[in-house]
Amino acid sequence: MVQAAEGENWFGNPPPRRVGAHALILRGSRILMVTRPYRITVSQWGLPGGSASPDELPWRTLSRSLAERLELRVTPGRLLAADHVPATSHKHDEGVNYV
Repeated sequence: MVQAAEGENWFGNPPPRRVGAHALILRGSRILMVTRPYRITVSQWGLPGGSASPDELPWRTLSRSLAERLELRVTPGRLLAADHVPATSHKHDEGVNYV
């Protein structure tokens, strides 16, 4: 178990965390992929979705993101995967992505 440093209150003031929600959308054997609006070293392509606003549930994030970016109206199905994204020094807080 990780201990909070002296003076930290993780229940009253938890560390920041990013949440992302992405969709696996299939048509037959084809998978819908989108170009990323930002540059990463892994790939310019990714699953459609987006980042949660503060206090937004992942299923709501996915519905909102797909409506805003792709004009798709969807009802998210079951959770397929959750992936921890470690913090990047001086760039990003840790996070979790849901598919």
